Amino acid sequence: MRKIKFRAWDKKEKRMFSMDDIKGSLGLYFNYTNRSYEEGDKFVDRFIQMQYTGLKDRNGKEIYEGDIFHIDDKEVEGIVIYKNGGFKGAPLEPGSCINLPQEEDRIKIIGNIFENEIEFKYVEAPAVHEVYVTGSIKL
Repeated sequence: MRKIKFRAWDKKEKRMFSMDDIKGSLGLYFNYTNRSYEEGDKFVDRFIQMQYTGLKDRNGKEIYEGDIFHIDDKEVEGIVIYKNGGFKGAPLEPGSCINLPQEEDRIKIIGNIFENEIEFKYVEAPAVHEVYVTGSIKL
């Protein structure tokens, strides 16, 4: 069974918090609608929550939504997204989504959309399983 874990991007401080940080010093709690609550359930729009996929890259780094990945032998870069009930790798060029579990041993996480300041949008293609993102990565 996949371990349920989260991390959160703090839009104000411009930094990532781990699950331990979220539970501990920040005192934040997240619900399933991707909203954060602080100090007596007061709604705070300061944090963006990302879920762990249950996978690790070839270096043992946990893979989360919003991570930017690279697959060497395919020369593919993309972003980890949650779409149609599962985690997928959306390539930065038109094409089919990457099956993350199938590529787990070849994926390398090279950043995330927040710390690398990537702006992107989803592009739905005519094919059923085709989605990709457009944008530029600042590594």
